[in-house]
Amino acid sequence: MDNDGKTPLDVCECEDTKKVIYKANKKVDKAKEKSDIYCAWCGEDKANLKKCARCHSVMYCGRDCQEKHWKEGGHKKDCKGHVFAYPASLHLGGKKAYGLTLSNVLGAKQPTVDLRMQEPNSDNKPKADFLKNMRFVVKVQIPLGSNFGSGDYFGKGDMMVYNEDKSVLVYIKDTEPGYGSIRKKIVSEGFMGIKAFFWAELGNSDTGAVKIYHGKTAPFQQW
Repeated sequence: MDNDGKTPLDVCECEDTKKVIYKANKKVDKAKEKSDIYCAWCGEDKANLKKCARCHSVMYCGRDCQEKHWKEGGHKKDCKGHVFAYPASLHLGGKKAYGLTLSNVLGAKQPTVDLRMQEPNSDNKPKADFLKNMRFVVKVQIPLGSNFGSGDYFGKGDMMVYNEDKSVLVYIKDTEPGYGSIRKKIVSEGFMGIKAFFWAELGNSDTGAVKIYHGKTAPFQQW
């Protein structure tokens, strides 16, 4: 990162190189989570644990433990699954969408500002083919003017979602299933109750959807 808060991903234009950087970042973030990796049913701490395929928030050492935790351990009730986020152009009914991100990158001498416009009815799907079949971290932010930073679990307003280089820039509509759940997670566990980081994956390529796994937060990021 330089003094202006620019990271290698901000200045990189080669998708193959971006893929390498994202894989390296993912490796670092997974290492940060090692202390919290154990079987949710039997408590075993060992290699090659498998995630719950629905929420990616809990781990199991095998199918037997997964089934017992689902049926007897309460995960059937607690499993948050994921929330979908979509390009703004799908929600706006022919209007232009403007997205403003203000990032105060740790260690930078000044914040970075990014303003983007999405044209209505155009192809505003994430330009991130290098992220296919890969988990990556996104920031989810409660909208300004929606009781911003007030600790309000039940406010409204679409939430902005983006990754480090903003090759993914999508929104969680306040009518989307799971909206209230992820908002509550941000208010209770996020930075100042206004934003939090989560693991995500690219979803339906036709709609530009992104899956956000909000059962637990991802490691804190500097961007």
